[in-house]
Amino acid sequence: MNNAELTEKMIAMGKISLEFARTNRVTCHEDGVTRESDTDHSFMLGLIAGSFADTLLPRLDRGRVVEFALLHDLVEVYAGDVPTFKALSPDAQQKKDADEHAALLKIQTQFGEHFPWVHETIESYERKDTPEARFVKVIDKLVAKITNILNGGSTVKILKYTSEDVEQWKIDHNKWADQYLEEWPEIRPVWDNIVEKAYKTFAP
Repeated sequence: MNNAELTEKMIAMGKISLEFARTNRVTCHEDGVTRESDTDHSFMLGLIAGSFADTLLPRLDRGRVVEFALLHDLVEVYAGDVPTFKALSPDAQQKKDADEHAALLKIQTQFGEHFPWVHETIESYERKDTPEARFVKVIDKLVAKITNILNGGSTVKILKYTSEDVEQWKIDHNKWADQYLEEWPEIRPVWDNIVEKAYKTFAP
């Protein structure tokens, strides 16, 4: 590893960071028009997850929580963001998984030799075999709802979802919580409050 190679890889890392900031999600800022970028989302997730872990879950490695939040969606630079307000079909989920795996391999090819922390952190998050990764997965679900509360439920309007879609959204999220929040009783009351606020925002 020489200094010239390191210099070029650091510049490439700056480039992918700017590309990440131009990767938009379907959710919006408070004005209901300006699209939320993956950078916006990842910073919000890191800020909220790190703060929650520090205050209520000191057993977690807060630094690792923030690392996962920072990198969890980096594959979307190449794979793009897929809205999941409605449950994906098996075929759509399979395509999403394949696209994200291909994106991870591309990131590994770009940076793995010099900066393996990047792809190794993403791989560790995807395995969900640590409490920190599982915790970030839960908070990741919550921050999307927070964004929609703040923008007045613009996602429902943009994607033209019906009242039936909104009702199914609430059912799906309660089922998801029953499955994934058993490990986190500290989170469940906050989860229920935020889901209810988002539901009221979405409801026509």
